[in-house]
Amino acid sequence: MGVRSHAAAPLPRARPAGPGLGATLVVVLVALVLLLANGRPVGTPDASGAAGWLLRGAVALGGLAFQLDAAGEALVGKALAALFAALAAGALFAAVVRRHGLGEGRWAGLLLALGTTLAAAAQAWSGEAAATCAVAVAVLLLVRSEEEDAPVLAALAGLPLGLAVALQPSTVALVLTLLGAVLWRWRRRGLPVLAWSIPGALVAVPFLAASPTALSSASPAALLLSPAKGALVFAPVALVGLAGLLRALRAPARRLWDQPQPGRLLPIACGLAALAHLAWLAATGGWAAGDFWGPRWVAPAWPLLLLFVPEGFTVLKVGASLLAVVSVAIQALGAVSYDGRWDRLHRGSGGGLDAATWDVQRSPIAFQVRERTAHLAVPALEGRRLVTRGRVVAPSGTSGSYVSFGKTPPAPAGVDRTISALRLEGGARVVAGRLELDAAGDGLGFRVPEGSHPRRLEVRIAGRGQGTLGLGEGDFGKETRWRDRAVSGSFRLRLPYHFPESGGADLRVSLRSGGPIGIDSVALVPPSDPENVLRLP
Repeated sequence: MGVRSHAAAPLPRARPAGPGLGATLVVVLVALVLLLANGRPVGTPDASGAAGWLLRGAVALGGLAFQLDAAGEALVGKALAALFAALAAGALFAAVVRRHGLGEGRWAGLLLALGTTLAAAAQAWSGEAAATCAVAVAVLLLVRSEEEDAPVLAALAGLPLGLAVALQPSTVALVLTLLGAVLWRWRRRGLPVLAWSIPGALVAVPFLAASPTALSSASPAALLLSPAKGALVFAPVALVGLAGLLRALRAPARRLWDQPQPGRLLPIACGLAALAHLAWLAATGGWAAGDFWGPRWVAPAWPLLLLFVPEGFTVLKVGASLLAVVSVAIQALGAVSYDGRWDRLHRGSGGGLDAATWDVQRSPIAFQVRERTAHLAVPALEGRRLVTRGRVVAPSGTSGSYVSFGKTPPAPAGVDRTISALRLEGGARVVAGRLELDAAGDGLGFRVPEGSHPRRLEVRIAGRGQGTLGLGEGDFGKETRWRDRAVSGSFRLRLPYHFPESGGADLRVSLRSGGPIGIDSVALVPPSDPENVLRLP
């Protein structure tokens, strides 16, 4: 007589393990290479506070191998910022993989590094990229503590959180929120988190005391939605993370017998910390200051939201993919085209956004799309000196030999084709039939077409003002060669140009010092040609 037996209950499913060092390093290296692909520092650097100590240490190490001037230090700062941004991508990748597995977490880290304002923070040194890395490491430790039920890991998160405040004092609200969440979750077992945060706090206290306490006059909505500096405008992928966070707060409609009820403390803590950080920035200001692609100091909040990107893709589906692609495209546009010209033209006299805050047509994104210029650069060595070799790529457009400024935008005229790819630089603007140059770096640039390279030509510049005007000759991979001329009152400069003897085919007419100077016309013609035959009828 047979004995009936019951099938053995299946073993509980294993939780996703970490991605391993190799997979994480791949994400870090890919992010680092892409962030350094364009080798020019972009934006206003900030070496204040503890972040300045890191930069000085990196410059001292770099000085052992290279001779570093101001340009070399800027390159070292960019490389250091890009390294921290790439490490933040690796830490977030590891955290997402632990929650969802390798397949769903593959792109989360890259979206953080390439699709948010962290990409802009990686273009010049400040404490923002390093603080974001510290927050991402803390998020990884908090995820592991929940998955492994390990209060020791949650307490250890206090160390990177304290360092985040030291590197970027405006993260203080974010850090306090996460510390409170650890104490709430683990009670007495979480108290060591305070001890671990002490080293960073001791470094941060002097800089917190020195931080400005005046309230910001900008609208809090501008921090999120302004076309000029809105966080969600420059990093719309954050909406995917926000949708995922809201999804994580809901109990699942169905779950298998071996699936525990997911905890809600992690999404609640991340959401409150991100909200506290944005509220602090909105209240204290500083996020719209300086030359920067998007709002400054926001990046430490992104790991808290992008941790939930997989849930966001589940909710938004195709919409999430579109937001991710748009975010990466916006940051790529800033990396190759932004040069601070928008800030020179559209900021008020006090440096505020003023009327440009809510003007879509005058926003930096629309402005750079209309400019259609790309600033490409590579690092190079001159002996032991670390330098940058760059070129501005612009559409050829109309060709000619004479440029006047009676119309906007200006365009070359004349039957001879010696000037193409005309562009304005810095804060140069056309006013009442003249090109006004008010500060160093203002000017115009153009390229000499290949057909004119064998000819002996002459650059003629007519205008009025006081200062030093320079003619720069350069090309990709070459250092710009400058010829400076002091001018006062009305002037007419004639400077010979012969491509085989020059510094390159990219010419720039720029204010080097002094000012203001108003330029009436620029021509590139043979020395014997009169200017009055250059205008088209």
